[in-house]
Amino acid sequence: MQIIKHARVGDIMESLVPDGLWVIDDDTMELTVTSTEHSATTEQVNTLIEVEIAKEESLMYRDARQYPPIGDQLDALFKAGAFPADMAAQIQAVKDANPKPIA
Repeated sequence: MQIIKHARVGDIMESLVPDGLWVIDDDTMELTVTSTEHSATTEQVNTLIEVEIAKEESLMYRDARQYPPIGDQLDALFKAGAFPADMAAQIQAVKDANPKPIA
C-alpha cells in the first residue's frame, strides 16, 4: 500500500515518528521507518492523511457557503424582534451594559 500524497504528510510523519527516522520514496510513495523507538504503518499514516483531507474539505465547504458571521445573524434576528421577550430582555441588558464604541 502506498502513502497518500498530501502536503501535510511530513507533519503527520513527524507526529508519529518524532525522531525523524523515516523516509517516503517520492516516486513510489513507499514508507520506510528506521526508528528503533517509534513506528508507523502505512495504514496509520493514510488514516491521519484522510482525517486532514476531511478537515480541509469541511473548511472549504464552510468557507464556500459565505454566510454572514453568526453574531451578525443573531443581531439581525434580535433587531427584527424574532426572540421571545425573556431572551430579548437578556440580550438588551448585555447591549446596554456594553455599548458599541462610536467610530
